[in-house]
Amino acid sequence: MDDEDDVGEEVDVDGDDDDDEPDPDADPNDPDASTSDKENAPHFPSSTTAVPNPRKRKRRPTAESADTRRRQRRLATRAAQATLVDYYAQGTWYGTSVAMLAFDLVHQVGRATVDAVWCAILGVTYQFEHELIAEPRYLQAVRDLDAHVARLSPTVDADAVVPGGDLSAAVRVAREPDVRVPLYRHWTLWDALAHARGISCRLATWTSRGVDRLQFLLTKMGVPMDEYRKPFLHMDKALKDAVWTQLETHAPLVRLDLLTCPTFVRSAPLVTPVSATDAVAALGALAVSPAATVRTAASAASGVGNTHDDLVGATVAVPSGVAGDAAAAALLTGAPAADGSEPDPSAVFYALLDALTKPRLLAHGLAAARTLAKAVVTVAGAVVVRRAIKTMKGFRYAMIHDAGSSSSSSSNTGVHGTALAHPVALRLLTLQLAGALREINRVELPLVTAVLREDGVYVVMGHVAAQTPGMVRRNILGEAFQAAAEATNARHRQDAFDASVVEVAREDIGEYLEQLQVELARMRVGA
Repeated sequence: MDDEDDVGEEVDVDGDDDDDEPDPDADPNDPDASTSDKENAPHFPSSTTAVPNPRKRKRRPTAESADTRRRQRRLATRAAQATLVDYYAQGTWYGTSVAMLAFDLVHQVGRATVDAVWCAILGVTYQFEHELIAEPRYLQAVRDLDAHVARLSPTVDADAVVPGGDLSAAVRVAREPDVRVPLYRHWTLWDALAHARGISCRLATWTSRGVDRLQFLLTKMGVPMDEYRKPFLHMDKALKDAVWTQLETHAPLVRLDLLTCPTFVRSAPLVTPVSATDAVAALGALAVSPAATVRTAASAASGVGNTHDDLVGATVAVPSGVAGDAAAAALLTGAPAADGSEPDPSAVFYALLDALTKPRLLAHGLAAARTLAKAVVTVAGAVVVRRAIKTMKGFRYAMIHDAGSSSSSSSNTGVHGTALAHPVALRLLTLQLAGALREINRVELPLVTAVLREDGVYVVMGHVAAQTPGMVRRNILGEAFQAAAEATNARHRQDAFDASVVEVAREDIGEYLEQLQVELARMRVGA
């Protein structure tokens, strides 16, 4: 029994209780043995069993697992790059207007004014009129701005006498339902309808048939010729009040739609109210003027417009102190300076800034806008009639070597031959051509318009039109323009805010357009 005593002593040393000691007389093969004895029996690890380490050891990575992780990282990187490429291949689109963002900041610091909300309205209206945002986004912005207008705009009547003569305190902005006929308040009814983009494209007013259809519409509306040929402000009051209701009633006769849209109107004592649409057109024409001649130097010296052809319904002379010399006259009327140089960009900016709030300066823009609208419709009509819109693989294009020759004569439109090369005017021309193509269901392909400047450079603009009026599509031509220029080493420059506007040398334009269709085909395959 000495051996058994030694075993017991070892158990005691290890701290085991004597009660858990197994019975030495029990047979290990006896099936009737107590299970509790087996469960309570001490466990002595064998020499072949590994003792677990209380500290978990990290396994050294094998070569195979390292390769697997590297492969997974490569796949993740490629997936992220593919997502980025797909994102940029979708094309460009416009977000919230910078004018709206600036107004939000001004509103948050409690410095919002009527002029500030008017600038925000013009920013949103510019995007909508130039088809940069869809109609639902525009309507939402109008609803958002309407609350600010109701809070900031004074309730004083625009025709009331203002104590102290402070007319700026009586400036009022109000939301009003309006028609998609720009400049009708400052033009004749006939000219306004004939040069509105939607109506002119639907009726093709640049043709004799289109003129007949417009005359038929006005006859159905009950407007005699001697009335719609005079300035809108001088029309018979009963006809003037009922003309838009009659237009809505008889528009289906010539398949016109989307004629009404909400807008904001700015009014002040002693001046004709100006809608946001008209102000955008006027400011755009003023922006075009320094780059190309809209009015000749002679007309700039004598004033702008004809009798009853401006903001207040009378001939307006060039304001002293604003356009007294030749350089300032060129700034506001488009007449070139005496030495042929262009005005300083900062001076152009401040002139446009003043035109936002000064009616007499805005009158110059309204006169230029009427001239520019005539030129756009005339040149676009000439391009369509001559079938000058060509089709290549992946896009359509129209090249205008001389706006004056395309319109039969530059004197017919009052616009210099390269006036339409300015990005603002070129976009109006491109939208007019896209509207004409929409009428014949030819807008499935992007449209590229190129106008040649006097310095031998083509200004190229790309536009992707939507099939439904009032909607927009993303523009994929910005990336294609850049890729085509890099592939051909063409002499080019992208100096506009819009990536879909590029300047290309005249000698490289042919090769550039050939490569453009290759890049568009590659983008379609990648998509």
